[in-house]
Amino acid sequence: MATLLGAQGYKLLEKYKIPVAKYQTIKSERDLSRLKFPLVLKAISEKIIHKTEAGAVQICQNEKEARAAFARMKRIGSVLAQEFVRGQEVIIGTKRDATFGQTMMFGLGGIFVEIFHDVSFRACPITEEDADEMIGEIKAKQLLIGFRGQKPANLKLLKKVLVNTSHLAIRENPAEMDINPFIIIDKTGAAVDVRIIR
Repeated sequence: MATLLGAQGYKLLEKYKIPVAKYQTIKSERDLSRLKFPLVLKAISEKIIHKTEAGAVQICQNEKEARAAFARMKRIGSVLAQEFVRGQEVIIGTKRDATFGQTMMFGLGGIFVEIFHDVSFRACPITEEDADEMIGEIKAKQLLIGFRGQKPANLKLLKKVLVNTSHLAIRENPAEMDINPFIIIDKTGAAVDVRIIR
């Protein structure tokens, strides 16, 4: 099975109009001098499942921090620089099931999906109405629709991303795909990590 990570995975998302945080592959320390900070550096390797635990992801505030992180990460795999995006983290995943075909999962993202298992499922492809129901089914939906003065997330964009992801799953038929996290705020949203197993 082939695994698409980093730029390869992002390009497939972009093909289906799923927004991705700006990124570029870093080949040498000289590339770092042309970047805008803060940014996130990531080591891309099939051997790494959890980047944070492996020390393969770091927020860098300046070029000095980025150079030190790059020197460490290039021993792990290729290195990617990505814009630093803040917002509510959600997970969007798909899986090829022997009985139901392509299925989709949606829930709170980052480490929280492993802790709370607050997720909703559907068979692909889905409609915007299905996407709306999926968002409404998770217990943490209040974090998306606005909580204690926080601006509500751009649910129109989020629903479109869920629908487009379901189309990707049907047409490309991956064994598994995890967009974790997809970060959504009041105006925009972007995938900041993806793993696709063909």
